[in-house]
Amino acid sequence: MALLAFPAALWAQSSASNPAIYVQALSALQKGEVEVAEKLLQDVVQQYPEWAGAWLDLSLIAFRKGQYAQSEEFLLVLEQRFSPLPEGVQIAVQQLRLQLAAHLKPTPSLAANWVDQFRQNVRHQTAVTLGAGYDNNVNAGLRFNTITLTLPDRNVELTLAPNNKPMSASFVRVGAVHQAKVSLPEVDVSFQMQAQARSYNGLPQYGNLELVPQVSLEGAAWGAVTLGMQAISLNHALTYKAPILRWQKEQALPMCKLQHQVQLENRQYAVATHLNSHWSAYKPMLQCERADQKLGVYVQSARESAASEARPGQNTNSVMLGMQHEWLNPMGLQGHRLQLRAEVQKSLDTAGYSYLLDNGNPRRLQNKLALVNWSAPLYGQNDWRWGIGLQSNRQWSNLAVFSQRNFSLESSIWRGW
Repeated sequence: MALLAFPAALWAQSSASNPAIYVQALSALQKGEVEVAEKLLQDVVQQYPEWAGAWLDLSLIAFRKGQYAQSEEFLLVLEQRFSPLPEGVQIAVQQLRLQLAAHLKPTPSLAANWVDQFRQNVRHQTAVTLGAGYDNNVNAGLRFNTITLTLPDRNVELTLAPNNKPMSASFVRVGAVHQAKVSLPEVDVSFQMQAQARSYNGLPQYGNLELVPQVSLEGAAWGAVTLGMQAISLNHALTYKAPILRWQKEQALPMCKLQHQVQLENRQYAVATHLNSHWSAYKPMLQCERADQKLGVYVQSARESAASEARPGQNTNSVMLGMQHEWLNPMGLQGHRLQLRAEVQKSLDTAGYSYLLDNGNPRRLQNKLALVNWSAPLYGQNDWRWGIGLQSNRQWSNLAVFSQRNFSLESSIWRGW
């Protein structure tokens, strides 16, 4: 109480006469009756707003009660209305400001609060992959020696150049994925960057880099909306990019769940702009899980619309049927995983690709893909994993130049954080 009473008494000594109510307030302060004194001082500043000592006493009382912002306000009123202050009062004000500085901190803005909340709730996940393998058809070459052109009066056979034949090579691959996810009221926000680079031994012109950045907003009521971009460079030059918009929502069923997915892409080819197109697809997937198995069956209906009148075949409609199955701890091997995936897709153009091929009939495609992958902990640890995968793809078409086969074998190690 000495701290409270001293400056006020010092101010009172500088005044010829004090209002009776102010004298009562000082008396209450000396007796330790802080609440009574505060009420009397509030009456003083209302009846005698020019009475500076009351403002200082109110500031001191607010400080003692832990109301630091209000104490600062009283000091501001004192300094603005009664400058210059007597020397003894000025010293008391400076001492009080030093003590207030230890308690007053800048009030964070709404944006700062949001950033603070974001930092506290964000969760990061990272995975890196190192792989080495073999590809028997790096350049998607043709497995025949000649191509037949259909002329009005005869057929002409052209010999394929060597660089149009399949080229096989070993490769190394480096991949990384990083995701940051933050949970906010009513919505989860995810930021993800996926990157992978592949280099072929003896075929540097086919080395490629793929980047897929994306951001997603997910809510329980409306599912997840993702905006992303796929960009691919070939031999250090950007050759393909496609902005992606995707909506995905899961529906719970008695024993499984049904996932709906709609995806839109704007496919752009830097070195062949006549191939540019707008791609859209709807893909429902039925997913069922047991303790040691996961099964997914899906159907995808897609349409690729020409963005240019020069696009060969104009629009392409396709239907794909797929299945993926995963076994956890197969054959009782703890920590091991076996994954199988198979897809069959049929596509049909809406216009003839070229009158020189199959008499100008629209292109028909049939793709068959099979993938098997086995993975296990590396050296008995869970952090690093080892895997080996085999992928085979076969494409048939009524236009021979689109018929090809490909398989690749890869062994990889990866770790997630």
